[in-house]
Amino acid sequence: MNENITNINPKEFMRTVDLHFHTNHSDGKNTPEEMLNAYKEKGFKKVAITDHNVLTAHRNLNIPNGIEVIKGIEFDCWDGYVFMHVLGYNIDIDNPKLNKLCAKNRLAATNDIIRFINHRSAKNVIKTIKEAGGIAILAHPACCWSRDIKKTIKKLVSYGLDGIETHYYYRRHRAYTKFYEPDYIKQIGDELGILQTGGSDSHSVEAIIKLED
Repeated sequence: MNENITNINPKEFMRTVDLHFHTNHSDGKNTPEEMLNAYKEKGFKKVAITDHNVLTAHRNLNIPNGIEVIKGIEFDCWDGYVFMHVLGYNIDIDNPKLNKLCAKNRLAATNDIIRFINHRSAKNVIKTIKEAGGIAILAHPACCWSRDIKKTIKKLVSYGLDGIETHYYYRRHRAYTKFYEPDYIKQIGDELGILQTGGSDSHSVEAIIKLED
């Protein structure tokens, strides 16, 4: 089932594949259909909607011909003192435990402060994603405020984490909140032999238009 993630050629990330973007169901500016049409026009073949803490964009979705849409989500969660985002792909959006982890109101999907003070544990998030048939990926690891990111990633792998996001731009505010260099993150992924994915973290049609420009 997960070959659509595990068999991606790394050269395709941000060219024909984007596994990380947001819609107006969380903190994005545009509807899911507007985003998908922009990706199709840009020549993308495979994308994943990964709204913060909600699955609603995947329901009653009108998918344009010629593009594969992977069901995804991005959970805000904690492991000890480390705040992080964990992506889930190929998830069963009707899984009861997964839905229980989702935001109960719009602010918990859109407001940075409300999202930050959540009580989700990374261990439970990863476990639930896996139980829902999905793959669990640590988003933009260079932005995790951890005293030892390699140790943190190893710990997450022990929980069942499948991989880390290494093909990532670190633009916008992410460019100023990096605690590690992306090359070092990729080195960790290589050493651990875990899956390495990529996404633009686009929040608008305008951001899609600028990809690879």
